[in-house]
Amino acid sequence: MKKDGIVVATGSTTGIKITELQPAGKKRMAVAEFLNGSAGGLAPGMKFGDEDE
Repeated sequence: MKKDGIVVATGSTTGIKITELQPAGKKRMAVAEFLNGSAGGLAPGMKFGDEDE
């Protein structure tokens, strides 16, 4: 996994590359910082958002 961004699928053949993000209650950070401190990490196929959606 490259640490310069996270590609998130937005359709059947498209995606968006996220290079910075802001976890709830935290300051904005580069993806590399997030991945270095992420306890559970990220894996291909992982879904974001509420589990109820």
